[in-house]
Amino acid sequence: MSNAALQGDGTAEADWRRWDVPASWPRLLLDLRGRAVVVSPHPDDETLGVGGLLWMLRRQGRAVVVVAVTDGESSHPATTTRTTADLARRRRDEQVAALAHLGIGMTDLVRLGLPDTAVFEHEADLADALVSLARADDWLIAPWEADGHRDHDAAGRAAGLAADVGGVRLLRYPLWAWHWARPGHPALRSWQPLRVDLPDAALRAKCRAIGCYTSQTTSLGSDAPLVPATMLDRHRRGWETVLA
Repeated sequence: MSNAALQGDGTAEADWRRWDVPASWPRLLLDLRGRAVVVSPHPDDETLGVGGLLWMLRRQGRAVVVVAVTDGESSHPATTTRTTADLARRRRDEQVAALAHLGIGMTDLVRLGLPDTAVFEHEADLADALVSLARADDWLIAPWEADGHRDHDAAGRAAGLAADVGGVRLLRYPLWAWHWARPGHPALRSWQPLRVDLPDAALRAKCRAIGCYTSQTTSLGSDAPLVPATMLDRHRRGWETVLA
Protein backbone atom coordinates (compact mmCIF):
# COMPACT_ATOMS: atom_id res chain seq x y z
CA MET A 1 0.00 0.00 0.00
CA SER A 2 1.48 3.35 -1.01
CA ASN A 3 1.46 6.40 1.24
CA ALA A 4 -0.71 8.14 -1.36
CA ALA A 5 -3.51 5.66 -0.67
CA LEU A 6 -3.62 6.86 2.94
CA GLN A 7 -3.91 10.55 2.04
CA GLY A 8 -6.82 12.68 0.98
CA ASP A 9 -10.41 12.25 2.12
CA GLY A 10 -10.71 8.56 1.29
CA THR A 11 -14.02 6.76 0.89
CA ALA A 12 -16.90 8.80 2.27
CA GLU A 13 -18.89 7.37 5.13
CA ALA A 14 -22.01 7.92 3.03
CA ASP A 15 -20.67 5.33 0.58
CA TRP A 16 -20.13 2.83 3.39
CA ARG A 17 -23.60 3.49 4.77
CA ARG A 18 -25.13 2.56 1.43
CA TRP A 19 -23.39 -0.82 1.62
CA ASP A 20 -25.97 -3.15 3.15
CA VAL A 21 -23.67 -6.17 3.62
CA PRO A 22 -22.48 -5.32 7.18
CA ALA A 23 -26.06 -5.52 8.48
CA SER A 24 -25.92 -9.30 7.93
CA TRP A 25 -22.54 -9.89 9.57
CA PRO A 26 -22.64 -12.14 12.66
CA ARG A 27 -22.36 -10.33 15.98
CA LEU A 28 -19.35 -10.71 18.24
CA LEU A 29 -20.27 -12.64 21.37
CA LEU A 30 -18.78 -10.94 24.41
CA ASP A 31 -17.94 -14.27 26.06
CA LEU A 32 -14.46 -13.24 27.15
CA ARG A 33 -13.17 -15.18 30.14
CA GLY A 34 -9.77 -13.52 30.41
CA ARG A 35 -8.65 -10.06 29.40
CA ALA A 36 -8.80 -8.07 26.21
CA VAL A 37 -5.19 -7.24 25.29
CA VAL A 38 -5.43 -4.48 22.70
CA VAL A 39 -2.48 -3.64 20.45
CA SER A 40 -2.40 0.06 19.52
CA PRO A 41 0.40 1.01 17.09
CA HIS A 42 -0.13 4.73 17.82
CA PRO A 43 -2.06 6.61 20.47
CA ASP A 44 -5.63 6.86 19.09
CA ASP A 45 -5.71 3.60 17.09
CA GLU A 46 -7.30 1.70 19.97
CA THR A 47 -10.03 4.32 20.30
CA LEU A 48 -10.79 4.77 16.61
CA GLY A 49 -10.78 1.04 15.94
CA VAL A 50 -12.46 -0.57 18.94
CA GLY A 51 -13.14 2.16 21.49
CA GLY A 52 -16.81 1.26 21.76
CA LEU A 53 -16.03 -2.42 22.29
CA LEU A 54 -13.53 -1.56 25.02
CA TRP A 55 -16.11 0.61 26.81
CA MET A 56 -18.62 -2.25 26.64
CA LEU A 57 -16.13 -4.74 28.05
CA ARG A 58 -15.23 -2.43 30.91
CA ARG A 59 -18.92 -1.84 31.71
CA GLN A 60 -19.25 -5.60 32.03
CA GLY A 61 -16.36 -5.61 34.49
CA ARG A 62 -13.96 -7.24 32.02
CA ALA A 63 -10.24 -6.52 32.27
CA VAL A 64 -8.68 -4.58 29.40
CA VAL A 65 -4.97 -4.01 28.79
CA VAL A 66 -3.90 -1.52 26.11
CA VAL A 67 -0.45 -2.08 24.62
CA ALA A 68 0.83 1.25 23.24
CA VAL A 69 3.43 0.14 20.71
CA THR A 70 4.78 3.61 19.88
CA ASP A 71 4.25 7.09 21.28
CA GLY A 72 3.30 8.47 17.86
CA GLU A 73 6.17 10.92 17.89
CA SER A 74 6.55 11.02 14.09
CA SER A 75 2.97 11.92 13.24
CA HIS A 76 3.83 15.46 12.10
CA PRO A 77 7.23 15.39 10.39
CA ALA A 78 6.90 18.88 8.90
CA THR A 79 5.94 20.73 12.05
CA THR A 80 8.30 23.44 13.26
CA THR A 81 6.37 24.12 16.46
CA ARG A 82 6.87 20.78 18.21
CA THR A 83 9.85 18.50 18.71
CA THR A 84 9.37 14.75 18.53
CA ALA A 85 9.75 14.64 22.31
CA ASP A 86 6.98 17.24 22.66
CA LEU A 87 4.73 15.26 20.33
CA ALA A 88 5.37 12.01 22.17
CA ARG A 89 4.53 13.63 25.50
CA ARG A 90 1.36 15.23 24.12
CA ARG A 91 0.16 12.02 22.50
CA ARG A 92 0.78 10.01 25.66
CA ASP A 93 -1.27 12.53 27.63
CA GLU A 94 -4.05 12.42 25.03
CA GLN A 95 -4.15 8.65 25.22
CA VAL A 96 -4.46 8.63 29.00
CA ALA A 97 -7.35 11.12 28.81
CA ALA A 98 -9.07 9.16 26.02
CA LEU A 99 -8.79 5.82 27.80
CA ALA A 100 -10.29 7.33 30.94
CA HIS A 101 -13.50 7.96 28.95
CA LEU A 102 -13.50 4.25 28.08
CA GLY A 103 -13.06 3.18 31.70
CA ILE A 104 -9.40 2.21 31.31
CA GLY A 105 -6.81 3.53 33.75
CA MET A 106 -3.07 4.05 33.56
CA THR A 107 -2.41 0.79 35.38
CA ASP A 108 -3.95 -1.01 32.39
CA LEU A 109 -1.70 0.75 29.87
CA VAL A 110 1.59 -0.85 28.79
CA ARG A 111 3.98 1.37 26.84
CA LEU A 112 6.63 -0.30 24.68
CA GLY A 113 8.20 2.85 23.20
CA LEU A 114 9.06 1.34 19.81
CA PRO A 115 9.92 3.91 17.12
CA ASP A 116 7.00 5.43 15.27
CA THR A 117 7.00 4.56 11.52
CA ALA A 118 9.55 1.77 12.07
CA VAL A 119 7.62 -0.95 13.91
CA PHE A 120 8.40 -3.35 11.05
CA GLU A 121 12.05 -3.26 12.15
CA HIS A 122 11.02 -4.51 15.60
CA GLU A 123 8.34 -7.10 14.79
CA ALA A 124 10.15 -9.89 16.63
CA ASP A 125 10.53 -7.74 19.75
CA LEU A 126 6.85 -6.82 19.62
CA ALA A 127 5.81 -10.44 19.16
CA ASP A 128 7.95 -11.45 22.16
CA ALA A 129 6.38 -8.71 24.28
CA LEU A 130 2.87 -9.83 23.33
CA VAL A 131 3.69 -13.48 24.05
CA SER A 132 4.81 -12.47 27.53
CA LEU A 133 1.69 -10.35 28.11
CA ALA A 134 -1.11 -12.50 26.73
CA ARG A 135 -2.54 -15.43 28.67
CA ALA A 136 -4.27 -18.46 27.23
CA ASP A 137 -7.82 -17.23 27.96
CA ASP A 138 -7.24 -13.65 26.76
CA TRP A 139 -8.41 -12.03 23.56
CA LEU A 140 -5.58 -10.42 21.60
CA ILE A 141 -7.06 -7.54 19.58
CA ALA A 142 -4.70 -6.04 17.00
CA PRO A 143 -4.79 -4.15 13.71
CA TRP A 144 -5.59 -6.07 10.54
CA GLU A 145 -2.26 -7.07 9.04
CA ALA A 146 -3.31 -5.71 5.62
CA ASP A 147 -4.62 -2.38 6.94
CA GLY A 148 -2.28 -0.44 4.67
CA HIS A 149 -0.21 1.54 7.20
CA ARG A 150 3.14 -0.17 7.69
CA ASP A 151 3.08 0.21 11.48
CA HIS A 152 -0.41 -1.29 11.61
CA ASP A 153 0.54 -4.13 9.29
CA ALA A 154 3.68 -4.91 11.31
CA ALA A 155 1.73 -4.86 14.58
CA GLY A 156 -0.86 -7.18 13.05
CA ARG A 157 1.78 -9.65 11.90
CA ALA A 158 3.48 -9.60 15.30
CA ALA A 159 0.16 -10.20 17.04
CA GLY A 160 -0.60 -13.10 14.71
CA LEU A 161 2.70 -14.71 15.58
CA ALA A 162 2.15 -14.15 19.30
CA ALA A 163 -1.34 -15.65 19.09
CA ASP A 164 0.02 -18.75 17.33
CA VAL A 165 2.78 -19.19 19.90
CA GLY A 166 0.54 -18.65 22.92
CA GLY A 167 -2.63 -20.28 21.62
CA VAL A 168 -4.53 -17.04 22.23
CA ARG A 169 -7.69 -16.01 20.39
CA LEU A 170 -6.86 -13.27 17.89
CA LEU A 171 -9.24 -10.59 16.64
CA ARG A 172 -8.11 -7.94 14.14
CA TYR A 173 -9.59 -4.49 13.60
CA PRO A 174 -9.46 -2.55 10.32
CA LEU A 175 -8.80 1.17 10.52
CA TRP A 176 -7.14 2.64 7.43
CA ALA A 177 -8.90 0.04 5.28
CA TRP A 178 -12.09 2.10 5.64
CA HIS A 179 -10.13 4.93 4.01
CA TRP A 180 -8.56 3.28 0.94
CA ALA A 181 -11.04 0.49 0.26
CA ARG A 182 -14.58 0.77 -1.07
CA PRO A 183 -17.63 -1.44 -0.57
CA GLY A 184 -16.97 -4.71 -2.39
CA HIS A 185 -13.20 -4.12 -2.66
CA PRO A 186 -11.38 -7.42 -3.45
CA ALA A 187 -9.22 -7.11 -0.32
CA LEU A 188 -12.33 -7.32 1.84
CA ARG A 189 -13.22 -10.75 0.46
CA SER A 190 -10.69 -12.32 2.84
CA TRP A 191 -12.49 -10.88 5.86
CA GLN A 192 -14.31 -13.04 8.37
CA PRO A 193 -16.06 -10.05 9.94
CA LEU A 194 -17.87 -9.84 13.24
CA ARG A 195 -20.01 -6.82 13.97
CA VAL A 196 -20.11 -4.99 17.30
CA ASP A 197 -23.27 -2.90 17.67
CA LEU A 198 -22.67 0.03 20.00
CA PRO A 199 -25.28 1.20 22.50
CA ASP A 200 -25.77 4.96 22.54
CA ALA A 201 -23.76 5.28 25.75
CA ALA A 202 -20.84 3.39 24.22
CA LEU A 203 -20.86 5.59 21.13
CA ARG A 204 -20.97 8.76 23.24
CA ALA A 205 -18.02 7.56 25.31
CA LYS A 206 -16.09 6.67 22.16
CA CYS A 207 -16.75 10.10 20.64
CA ARG A 208 -15.57 11.80 23.84
CA ALA A 209 -12.42 9.69 23.74
CA ILE A 210 -11.78 10.55 20.08
CA GLY A 211 -12.13 14.22 21.02
CA CYS A 212 -9.11 13.93 23.31
CA TYR A 213 -6.77 13.41 20.35
CA THR A 214 -6.58 17.03 19.28
CA SER A 215 -3.01 16.67 17.98
CA GLN A 216 -4.38 14.36 15.29
CA THR A 217 -7.60 16.15 14.43
CA THR A 218 -6.40 19.76 14.20
CA SER A 219 -3.62 21.49 12.27
CA LEU A 220 -0.23 21.54 13.93
CA GLY A 221 2.11 24.16 12.52
CA SER A 222 2.44 23.53 8.78
CA ASP A 223 0.97 20.02 9.05
CA ALA A 224 -2.69 19.45 8.25
CA PRO A 225 -4.72 17.21 10.56
CA LEU A 226 -3.50 13.62 10.30
CA VAL A 227 -7.01 12.29 10.85
CA PRO A 228 -9.33 14.10 8.43
CA ALA A 229 -12.98 14.78 9.21
CA THR A 230 -14.04 12.09 6.73
CA MET A 231 -12.04 9.52 8.69
CA LEU A 232 -13.62 10.63 11.96
CA ASP A 233 -17.05 10.11 10.39
CA ARG A 234 -16.16 6.51 9.64
CA HIS A 235 -15.22 5.86 13.24
CA ARG A 236 -18.23 7.57 14.79
CA ARG A 237 -20.68 5.09 13.30
CA GLY A 238 -22.88 3.04 15.58
CA TRP A 239 -21.00 -0.21 15.06
CA GLU A 240 -17.46 -1.51 14.89
CA THR A 241 -15.87 -4.41 13.06
CA VAL A 242 -13.41 -7.07 14.16
CA LEU A 243 -12.11 -9.87 12.01
CA ALA A 244 -11.94 -13.44 13.28
